Amino acid sequence: MRKLNAVLLATWSSATGKHERDFLRALHNSKNIRALALELNRFALPKGFAVHLSSLWVDWQPQSWKWIKAHKQYQKPSVELADLVVIVWDDASHQSGKALILAAKMGVSHNSFAPYGKSTQKEKTFLESPYPFLLSNSLSGTPASLPGFTYKECEFDFSTSKGFNLWRWLLIKKNTASNWGVSRLRFTAKSESATTSFKSFGEELVNLLLNRSSGRFFVGCMTCEWCRLINLLLGHTSNISRHPKAQGPARVDNFVANNAAKPNLGQTANCSFQSVSLLSCLPSSLSPNDATQQAFAGNDGGSYIGGVFNTKSGDGPFPQCSFLFLTKSDIPEELDIENGKTTID
Repeated sequence: MRKLNAVLLATWSSATGKHERDFLRALHNSKNIRALALELNRFALPKGFAVHLSSLWVDWQPQSWKWIKAHKQYQKPSVELADLVVIVWDDASHQSGKALILAAKMGVSHNSFAPYGKSTQKEKTFLESPYPFLLSNSLSGTPASLPGFTYKECEFDFSTSKGFNLWRWLLIKKNTASNWGVSRLRFTAKSESATTSFKSFGEELVNLLLNRSSGRFFVGCMTCEWCRLINLLLGHTSNISRHPKAQGPARVDNFVANNAAKPNLGQTANCSFQSVSLLSCLPSSLSPNDATQQAFAGNDGGSYIGGVFNTKSGDGPFPQCSFLFLTKSDIPEELDIENGKTTID
C-alpha cells in the first residue's frame, strides 16, 4: 500500500497551482493516471484480473438545492455534490460496478481538515445529516433540472436510509504540510455508525477493486436512490442506457467536443477525457502500444485555465462530475505471471 500512497502523494505534489482544483486536476494528468494504474495492478494481477484506467475531468459540479419543507420548495444551492466519483466497472460491458463519491478538502494533517467557513459547514450538514435535494446547474432564482433530465429524475432523498455512507471526505496534502508521511496519505470516511474512521485513498481504491466495500450499482436501474444517482451522474437515463464509446458514460465524447477550445475568446474549456490502454497499465516488461487516447480541451494537469462550459448545446445528457474509471479485464496472454515471465514486487 505504501507504493500506491506514494504515487498519490507524488500526484498532489505535481500540481503547479495553489487552489484545490489544481490538485484535483493533477489526478487526471495522463502520466499520473498511468502511474496509478501500474500500482493498482500490483493488487489486481495476483487476484486473476487486470485493470485499466480512464478519466473524465470537468471543473464544475451540479449544485444540491435543499428542500425546505415549510416552504415546499428548494432553497438556493449551498453545496456541490462531489469533487470526484470513482467507478469500478465489473467488466468491459460497463453494465454494473461499484461507485464512491468524494468531496475534497485541503489539509495540513493526514486525518483532519479545518471545519470552518460557511461552505464547509454546509457540506458537513449535507453529507452527515442528509436531506432531500435537487441537482441543478442553476446558481440563483428557480432551479432547473440538469440538461437532458426531467425535474423528477434530479430529485433525491437519502434521509430515510442510512445516509450518505458512500460519500467520503478526500484529504489532499497542502504544499505547506510538513508532517505528512507517505504511509499516512489518508482521508476521513463516514461509517454506517456515523463515526469517523480513517483509511487511505489508495486503500479504498483497492477495497473497491477487490469487492471489499459497498457501493454496487447497475446501469439502467432507476428504482433505488443510489443506482439512480450514479446513473444520472454518468449521464445515463432510462432512454439512454450507455454510450458505446468512452468507457461507459453517456455521450462523453460529444460533451468534450462541445466544450472544445474557443480561439476567438483566447480561452479553453476546462475539461478532458483520457483513456489509458490496458497494456500501458501493466508492468514495464511489456512494451505498451497506444498508451493514451486523448480527447480533451484544456490542460490535464498544472495551472488552472478558466473556461466556459457549453451545457446547453449538443445532444445531452452528459456526465455531471469528474470521474476516475477503473475497468476490470482479463489478464492478457502476454503477461504470464504463473510462469514468472513478469513479477509484481
